[in-house]
Parts: sequence; structure tokens; C-alpha cells
Amino acid sequence: MQSRTADASVLTPLAKPDCATTAEPRVSVLMPTYNQQDYVAEAIAAILAQKASPFELIIADDCSGDATWERVQESVA
Repeated sequence: MQSRTADASVLTPLAKPDCATTAEPRVSVLMPTYNQQDYVAEAIAAILAQKASPFELIIADDCSGDATWERVQESVA
């Protein structure tokens, strides 16, 4: 599975959080995608509308042959 990002500056190193005092994400949502250009924007919107906080959304595109990754970039811009 290949992971791509439009802006490498959004990557942060992982560190063990102090669960008592940190605001780091406590919920991780992994969204693997492959040729889902018609549905991925709606799926991202649904996840971002969740009330759980804080959380992180990790999107992995498995070398889609359609415009899935472009739709992901549009959705998170």
C-alpha cells in the first residue's frame, strides 16, 4: 500500500503521549482507498463530522488508477 501526501510538512513524528495531559488524538481512523473517486469525498466528510475528539484521520491510497487521490486532496484542503 502506498501512502502519499500533498505537503510533507504535515507529517509529524510519533511519540508516546502522556495520556493524562496530552491533547494528542486518542482515536485513529484509517481509511484505505482504491479506485473510489465517486465516494471518497463523502466518506471523508462523514468521518470529519464525527463528535469524537480529538481524533486523527489517516488516508491511504493503494495506487488508484482513477482520481481518488485528487478527490482526497480536494476534500482535505
